[in-house]
Amino acid sequence: MPSRIMAFLFDLGGVLIIQDARKAIREFSSLHNIPEDRVREYFYSYFNASSTDKSITPERFFVENRNGIQDSLGRDQWLDLLKSIYSTEVLNQELAEWMRANPRFRYYALTNNTAGIESVLEHKFGIAGLFQEIINSAEIGAKKPDAKAFAYALEKMGIEAPQCVFVDDSETNVGAARSLGFQTIHYASFENFLRDSAVFLHA
Repeated sequence: MPSRIMAFLFDLGGVLIIQDARKAIREFSSLHNIPEDRVREYFYSYFNASSTDKSITPERFFVENRNGIQDSLGRDQWLDLLKSIYSTEVLNQELAEWMRANPRFRYYALTNNTAGIESVLEHKFGIAGLFQEIINSAEIGAKKPDAKAFAYALEKMGIEAPQCVFVDDSETNVGAARSLGFQTIHYASFENFLRDSAVFLHA
């Protein structure tokens, strides 16, 4: 472990922002009598495309991707689905309070996300100010676990990988960061985070 940790680099979804997309998709599918797997595939196709290209809006994706689901899903229903999914998002209050209680560290976010996540963090949750910078895959054109995303984050933070603790709920992303020299925490719960972060608090 390095003598001094300078920063924490957090994932957002599944760590600081908890979302229940499965529940929203299941309820939407039942309401509109559309197979759940088709709705899920369509949503994640949109998310994956838009998280590396900020020009892909929900409307553009709907127009350009006619894979058969539009036979039963109209534009307004598509937008309603997105609203339903994003309405399930809640803030991990315990983790946000931990960050506020430990101001000795600099905090950054590295997220595979669609454009505009900064506005969501500020206007919906009021926490954008917790971060020195929010690094969004849609803006940089590279997603975790791509080494390019981590390299970009290090450049923005101005530190070396061993001086940073990367926190993510994806074992794949955590493994990629560890291979690049980051200190890492695989986020499974706030309790596990408290246990695993303690060593860095006393370094």
